[in-house]
Amino acid sequence: MPAPRKKGASPAESTPRREPTPPVPPPFENVGDWHLPTEIRRFFRSRVGQSLLIRGAPGTGKTTLALSLLAGLQGPGFYVSTRVYYPELIEHYPWLRDHLPADHVIDAEAMWPGPEGRREYASLIKQFTQLSPESEEFGNLDRFLTLPPGVQEVFSRLPDGERSALVIDSWDGLIEPYLASPTESASQVHRLRIENALISVLSKANVHTILVQETAQFTSLEYLVHGVIELRRDDLEGMVVRELQFHKLRGVPLQSASVLYSLDGARFTSVPRSYPQAEAARDERFQVRENPPNGISWGIGELDRTLGPHRVGEPALIEYEARVDRSGLRPIADRTVAQAVGSGWDVTVLADPPFSQAGFMAELGRLVDIGKVRDRLATFTPPPLVAPGAVTPPATRQLVDQLKESITPRSLVAVVLGALSSSFGTVPEFTDSVSALCARAQERGGILLLIGSSSTPGMPEITSGVRTHIRATHHRRATLVYGVHPSTPAVAVLTNNRRGEYPGTWLLTIR
Repeated sequence: MPAPRKKGASPAESTPRREPTPPVPPPFENVGDWHLPTEIRRFFRSRVGQSLLIRGAPGTGKTTLALSLLAGLQGPGFYVSTRVYYPELIEHYPWLRDHLPADHVIDAEAMWPGPEGRREYASLIKQFTQLSPESEEFGNLDRFLTLPPGVQEVFSRLPDGERSALVIDSWDGLIEPYLASPTESASQVHRLRIENALISVLSKANVHTILVQETAQFTSLEYLVHGVIELRRDDLEGMVVRELQFHKLRGVPLQSASVLYSLDGARFTSVPRSYPQAEAARDERFQVRENPPNGISWGIGELDRTLGPHRVGEPALIEYEARVDRSGLRPIADRTVAQAVGSGWDVTVLADPPFSQAGFMAELGRLVDIGKVRDRLATFTPPPLVAPGAVTPPATRQLVDQLKESITPRSLVAVVLGALSSSFGTVPEFTDSVSALCARAQERGGILLLIGSSSTPGMPEITSGVRTHIRATHHRRATLVYGVHPSTPAVAVLTNNRRGEYPGTWLLTIR
C-alpha cells in the first residue's frame, strides 16, 4: 500500500526522489580467436577501456600485432599512423580490408602544425607546466594539450555509446613533434604529463587503446598503461625465432613469461600451448599428394613448403633432442610412410623394440588403403640388445644387409637409430653400418630416412654423412622442427593426442 501523502504536499513533493540509473557496463568481449595469445584475449575482456603498449625493435611485427588486435576487438576500430597509409596497409595486409574502412585510418602527419604551430605548442606546454592545477588556464590547456590532432580527429569520429578500439602507430612519432623544449629533462616532464592525460581520457571514453612504441627501450609510459608486452626477434642456429614477452597485463594471471609467434601470411599467430580445436575442426582425411619428379612429398603441405620434399639419393636425418616428445613426431613419420605407400613405393621400417607391426599397420590404414599397406609395407624387428664391448652378433650384420637390399630407386627405408645402435658391440661398427646405408641410398637412389635422438652414439659422424639434416627441438614450451642443412625456417608442431582419435598434426611456420 502506498504511503499517505502529507497534507498540503504537492504530488511532486510526495514522490520519492529517484536516483539516476548508472550506465550498464558493456558485456565481456570475445577478443579475436586462438591466433592471439590467451593472456592478451583475457586482458581485453574488460568492462572498461584497456591500454596496451607494444614495444620492440624494428621488424619484430608490432604493427602486425596491433592490426590483428584491432580486427579482433568488437566495435569500430581506428588507426592513427605517422608512417603507414591506407593503400599501403591494404597492400601488406589484404585481410584488413574487411575490418578497417578507409575513413577510419587517420594520417597524423598531415595534421601536424607547421614550424610556427610547433613553437606555439612548445610555448603552451611550457606554460602548462608552470601553472597551478587549480587555475582556469590549467584546465583549458589540459584539455587542449591532452591529445595531439590525430587523436583529436579520432574522438570526433567515435560513435556515441559504443565500445571502440584505437591503434596509435607510433606513439613516439605522434608526440615528439610537440616536445620542442630547451632541455631533455623538461621534454620528459612535458611528455609524461601528456601521456598521463591521454591514458586517463581514453579510459574514461571506453576506448581500448593500443600504443606502438618504435624501440624496445623502457619509457615512463609503461607506468601509466594497463599492459606492456615486448616483441623480440632472435636467431637460433641461423633460423628466425620470434618471441612475445609479457611485462605487465593488469588483472590477468600469466601462465608463462613468453610465447612464440609467427608473422607468416602477414598475420600475427601465437604458438598455442596445446593443439587448437579450431584446427581439429578443419582436419581433413589424409590424401596422397603429388610427388616431385625426383622424390616424394612429406604428405604434409607445410613441410613440403618449408623443408622441401624428400629427394631420392639424398639420405635424410631427423634428429630430436631429449626433451622432445616423440609422440608429437609420430604423425609426421606416419604421413611420410602413407605418402610413399599411396604413391606405389615399397616401404621398409625398422622401429624400436616396443613397436607393434599390427598397431602400425592399423594406424596407416586410417590414412591410406589398408590393402596397399599390406602389399607395400615390410617391417623388421631389431636383434637383441648387445652389451657394450661385446662381439656384434651375425644377426645384426644380416639385418644391415637386408636393409641395404631394401633400398631401391622406388623405395622408402625408415630406420630408428636407437633400435639399431643397441645391437652393435662398438660405436664405430654402428656408425660404419649407417654410413654403408647412406652410401647405398646415394648409389641406388631411393629414400633413406634416419630418425634418432641427439644422444645416439656416433651422432656427429652420422650427421656428416647425410645430405639433409633436420632437427626437432623444444623451445619455449613448443616443439620446433627446422633444417640444419640446408637451413630452413622453423616449423612449430602441435599434435592432437585425444584418446580414440588418430593424432592430428598442426604446423605453423615461424617467419
